[in-house]
Amino acid sequence: MAEVLAALQKLTHNYVKAIETLDVEQQIAPRLPDCIQQVSPKSLGHPPTDNAGFRRSVERVFPNLKNFTFTVGHITTDAESRRVVIQGSGRADTVVGPYVNDFVFVLHATEDGTRLKMVEEFLDSAAITEWGRKLKAFHEANTPSA
Repeated sequence: MAEVLAALQKLTHNYVKAIETLDVEQQIAPRLPDCIQQVSPKSLGHPPTDNAGFRRSVERVFPNLKNFTFTVGHITTDAESRRVVIQGSGRADTVVGPYVNDFVFVLHATEDGTRLKMVEEFLDSAAITEWGRKLKAFHEANTPSA
């Protein structure tokens, strides 16, 4: 079990670094080919996505975030269930003002603790909805008509 715990801690460290740097490749690298990302709450309307869907989603969002910081509140690792819970908050500058959100990531790892089978991401639905509304309005106002 000590080996699994060490592997989960390394996986978590690398995943947090990938979040902090908004590095899509590093966020996808530890995922199994059939890894699923589920963004919650479900009221946001995000269906579960595979790695390609995750990539498409973040490649639309990440370019809008400047000076992004991610602060870990706490991490809970359960080697027996091969799960890690990361609670934190993020902040960035954007064209529509500050982006501020709270996150909880639940990482579901493989038996050896080295790869991800599933990532559950919970975020502040009110904050993301309001920011998304502002960003959409900004882009609509600043996109030339055809």
